[in-house]
Amino acid sequence: MSKWEYNAKLFLDNYKNAVETLGTESLTWLAFGIPSKKVITSVNFVEKSPEAILKASSTLKNLYLAPVELLGGETATGDIPAFSGLKFAWSLLKNITAQKLAQRLVSVKHSDALSVPAEDTLLKVNFDVKLSLFDGKDVRETVAGQVEEVLNGLNDVSFVGDGLSLKSDAKSTSLKVKDQKKEVVALRVFELQLDESNIDNLAKQFEKAGLNASSNITYTPNVILRVNNDVSDGDLVNLFKEEAKRLLSQIVDVVSAKASLVPVEVLHYNLSGVSLTISVVLPKEENKDKVNIARVLNRKTVDFGVTKNVKWLARPQENGLLANPHEFVKASPIGQVATVLGHYDYHHYMQDNVDDGGWGCAYRSFQTVFSWLRYQGFTDKPIPSHKDIQECLVEVGDKPASFVGSKQWIGSMELSFCLNQMLGMESKLLTTNSGAEVHEHARTLIYHFENHGAPVMIGGGMLAHTILGVDYNTRTGECKYLVLDPHYTGDENISTVTNGGWCSWKNGDFWKKSDYYNLLLPQTEGT
Repeated sequence: MSKWEYNAKLFLDNYKNAVETLGTESLTWLAFGIPSKKVITSVNFVEKSPEAILKASSTLKNLYLAPVELLGGETATGDIPAFSGLKFAWSLLKNITAQKLAQRLVSVKHSDALSVPAEDTLLKVNFDVKLSLFDGKDVRETVAGQVEEVLNGLNDVSFVGDGLSLKSDAKSTSLKVKDQKKEVVALRVFELQLDESNIDNLAKQFEKAGLNASSNITYTPNVILRVNNDVSDGDLVNLFKEEAKRLLSQIVDVVSAKASLVPVEVLHYNLSGVSLTISVVLPKEENKDKVNIARVLNRKTVDFGVTKNVKWLARPQENGLLANPHEFVKASPIGQVATVLGHYDYHHYMQDNVDDGGWGCAYRSFQTVFSWLRYQGFTDKPIPSHKDIQECLVEVGDKPASFVGSKQWIGSMELSFCLNQMLGMESKLLTTNSGAEVHEHARTLIYHFENHGAPVMIGGGMLAHTILGVDYNTRTGECKYLVLDPHYTGDENISTVTNGGWCSWKNGDFWKKSDYYNLLLPQTEGT
């Protein structure tokens, strides 16, 4: 019998974060995944009590997007079955690296591919749900009953929009693309809505249910789906219905907790390091509280970025840029590894019809950092152009007016001014007198990636690069750096980028001994 696949690094990160955030090692686990693919997408660790297990299970089942589902737990609890596909001794997790865990956890099969995004299409389906309350009636019972009626009304549903028409009984594959180039990392994005007959039927249902109501409100759940292009239209509709059920269940929980029809917001998060998106329903006044969400997911609060804009969830197609190329780079760890958290675009020479060869590398590195800040929800401002950056430096008094339109090189110090002026964000600047000294900042870089998560711009010798991660052996002092090179001038082809070393792990001698370097670390905590 074939083994279930999992990712050792994601597994171990969840465990370590759970121990830290929950403050105990008395834990158990819940496994989530896709049975049809025999893939474990996430193992979440919770406190070892029936109440905590059931609560976490209920929450997580509704957070993860369909087709991810609860596979089971370490032991059976209530209606949660025991999951036999994963077995390990807890002592195995003590002081172990992800590399060693992949070798020793033999009940499952480690797969690097599970940290690589594989979906081809992202869909957002808009629909409205009107809920009502009545004097003297139980809030949860009332809204849960109405939600059940809504879900029953979606049994025969069709979607339209963006040139697509999908029906629940269709066996066709409307999303399939002929001659798709798999090496191009891009998601297509579609925004759909229910067809008119479905909308009319729901409207009549809402009108009938709302008679004599003491209060009512219309919610717009906005279902997000991430799917492969070969999914059938019928299966796609079934995924929509399952995800609608999960979102509406969250709305019921919020309304019941508040005992009123409070306004809510549906927020969508990308989880770093894995192709997973979650959808969260929160009261509007609490939509910036990530702490409880992070705790139940065994994640750090900077480990995902919130957005209401569906296109931000996609690896961009409109701008044609590669996103997160480091996820396709093979690693051979030598020690403690920490990498960028979240999503970013790869900006490099010659993009946007700008010939910046020989002078624009720092501008491009800054654009990469800025794209990360956009994806993580720190700003909705557009990516600054070379001219925008130059005008900003003139505005803060760092450069003369003649600097605008020039081809002058800039470095980390100037870009720290830009971050502060454009976004009000502080930066930490690290300096070295030689490339041989960069490794002295290894621990600081590890702390930065684990707690802030942003890409790091490094400049020296009239060259700029972007550091996406660090691998540090505390015993030998050896250090490697995951470097994204903005000097690349080729097409947006992931194979060319990774095979050519434009995104790759570099040894310490990559930094020249004869040059001094400045490192720019964006400080995201408290922003």
